[in-house]
Amino acid sequence: MRHSFALAVDFTYRKASVTLPLFRGLDSSGESVYYILTDASDFAFAHALGINYAPKLRKAAGSPGAQTATIKDGLITFKGKVDFSPVYKVVPGSPDPFPPTVADPGAARCYNFGSPLLVFAEPAHTWHARLG
Repeated sequence: MRHSFALAVDFTYRKASVTLPLFRGLDSSGESVYYILTDASDFAFAHALGINYAPKLRKAAGSPGAQTATIKDGLITFKGKVDFSPVYKVVPGSPDPFPPTVADPGAARCYNFGSPLLVFAEPAHTWHARLG
């Protein structure tokens, strides 16, 4: 059965865009966070959501490149959180633009956030989620 999470893609020249479904989850303190899913290691799940099937994501389980997440009442709880309050700023160098004279990344993850690769024990899936 396919869900109604179809992706909207516009390939207009020089104006290409994609619209992805936004999901609500919880950070480590129980506050709402929002994320997108781009890949899943389970074929049926990936097909149902219209996202990429990436079976090799399973290999991330147990590695430092993945965080263990939980699902309760349909909500993913992430281990940490991302601080979106810092302001992104890049100032080109002089006389050459690179390297920049200022490069502040903006958002920063907390030490225990881990990775956007989520590993679930039950069901044994790995998902690629991006907080936004």
